[in-house]
Amino acid sequence: MKTFRLFLTITLGLVSLSVSSQNIIESSGKFAPHWDWQLGFGAQYTLGELSFEDLLSPNAQVGAGFWFSPVFGVRGTVNAWQSKAGIKEQDAHEQWSWYYVAPQVDATLNLSNLLLGFNSTRKVEWLAFGGLGANIAFENTQASEAMDRLYSSDGIYAYMNDAHKQQNLDMVWTGTKAFAVIRVGTAIDFRCSEHVAIGIEAQANTLSDSYNSKGVSNTDWYFNTLAGIKFSFGSSRKRSDNHNASSLLSAGELNERPFSDNIQTEDAVSQYEVSRELVHDTVFIEKPVEVVVEKPVEVVVEKPVEVVVEKPVEVVKIVDGGHSNVSFVRNIFFTINMEMKPSELKKVGEIASFMAANPATKVHMVGYADGKTGSILGNKKMSERRVRYISQKLVAAGVEKERISTEAVGSKEQPFGGDEYFRLNRVVICTVE
Repeated sequence: MKTFRLFLTITLGLVSLSVSSQNIIESSGKFAPHWDWQLGFGAQYTLGELSFEDLLSPNAQVGAGFWFSPVFGVRGTVNAWQSKAGIKEQDAHEQWSWYYVAPQVDATLNLSNLLLGFNSTRKVEWLAFGGLGANIAFENTQASEAMDRLYSSDGIYAYMNDAHKQQNLDMVWTGTKAFAVIRVGTAIDFRCSEHVAIGIEAQANTLSDSYNSKGVSNTDWYFNTLAGIKFSFGSSRKRSDNHNASSLLSAGELNERPFSDNIQTEDAVSQYEVSRELVHDTVFIEKPVEVVVEKPVEVVVEKPVEVVVEKPVEVVKIVDGGHSNVSFVRNIFFTINMEMKPSELKKVGEIASFMAANPATKVHMVGYADGKTGSILGNKKMSERRVRYISQKLVAAGVEKERISTEAVGSKEQPFGGDEYFRLNRVVICTVE
């Protein structure tokens, strides 16, 4: 019973370490099936009646695995070295050891990806596994010698009748013997780079009653704890970024025609953000404004366009091609997680200034996360963190809490459509009315 509690403690410790080390961040690529190879060394405890330290022995394992998906995989391992057993009764204390080689096949489960979604940059991963195999044991002469002493005429079991003695002695195997083994376990991998990780693994193995050369009418158990290194062959992700250059479209061109297919993902996102900002900074007034220029107007990307008007302005927010009149709208974009460009934080000041000039207004903020990365639960939490962060910034800028309302929808809704613009949905949309 103590051994089961020990194994449970190790397992819960690994789980706690994994959960506390997880950072819910969005992946920069898609999963790619890949192979890995591992080597580990550690210790084995064979369940028995002797003290814990008397039943510890060295252990080693080599294996290779393949991940079919972010969650499911398979591996083959060879675990080997030494097992121990013994008898402690009255004044007798017998202990013996033998060697074994155990080839096994496991189904593997990446619990981090299952619970938090795939992330190619995650530093700590929690795994589980279970499978079948064979334990090929040999060199059990110490057990035979110990049993001979226990059942001799002056041994502690000399009182047994011959039939009972023979039954117990028949449990002592000699030569080489194969046992079927069932294994379950858990592991934590600490990623050092894209291809190298340091791992800690805990296993529980069960076999037939005669593995330790004693018959007590129940299965035998041994527990392995190993630490080692794992190498991944190939890449666990397919990169989706394309850095081909493309020219920027003006706000007018954005409204006149859609983005062409030759605009690649990352540059298109930057272009789309700039164009959206230009649209938001456009001022609509009730009468035409005549602008006299001597040459085409050049759009400057590095700083916002400053427009001077004589009366309060009304900004139009564009949603799905339609117009809905509101007092003031700002989209605050995040690049990844809680990171954002300095220009996005300036929008918080713009909102605070507008609300200070219009004390009857209130702001409603809706937080989003893109649906291409992360899990539904993780995206919900991420949008909550984003909208809470902007709310705190507004309060720090002088906006009363009573004038702020928030909502977090995660990836359930995507305000910016189109697969190539999914990063724009990492946003908090602030509407002042």
